[in-house]
Amino acid sequence: MSHNLYLLRVGVCGETVRCLGIDQPLFKRGDDVVLQTDRGEMIAEVMQQLPDRKISTSTNEEEAQQSQILRPTSEYDLQQQRELKQRAEQDFFLWKERIQEWQVEVELIDLEWTLDGEKLILYVLNSRGPECTKLAIQAEAEGLGVIDVVPISATGIEAPVKSGCGCGSGGCSK
Repeated sequence: MSHNLYLLRVGVCGETVRCLGIDQPLFKRGDDVVLQTDRGEMIAEVMQQLPDRKISTSTNEEEAQQSQILRPTSEYDLQQQRELKQRAEQDFFLWKERIQEWQVEVELIDLEWTLDGEKLILYVLNSRGPECTKLAIQAEAEGLGVIDVVPISATGIEAPVKSGCGCGSGGCSK
């Protein structure tokens, strides 16, 4: 099965993702699109369309389908994004205080809401591990909703730690 594949920049920390596009229209560099990610709907910027290729293995198909372009952004989407960005700016110092109060050994560097305003993403300077898990669990215990803690290290964005996860010796898994 042939798909339109794109390279996109998503989130306040500029994470690069490869994803499937909708059949029409074709998107070009600089276009803003609404992207379905494992975190929820987010606005992303098209970096480039990747060469046509057949996705032959289920692993490659699963990887590409974790993020999928849903539609071009509308004026409503852009307005929603502006409002959520303002909300995130207002919430930033509150979250820094919570992290300090809870004695979690991470440094908050940014945060953002998914486009529907249902999920908060906290970007922290840290490696993936128990402190990120502690933050996610503490936020859930306080009734603050579903959050994703996304560690940022010297090598870039690491896999997210979702609230409600269980931890074992290998780290967190949902």
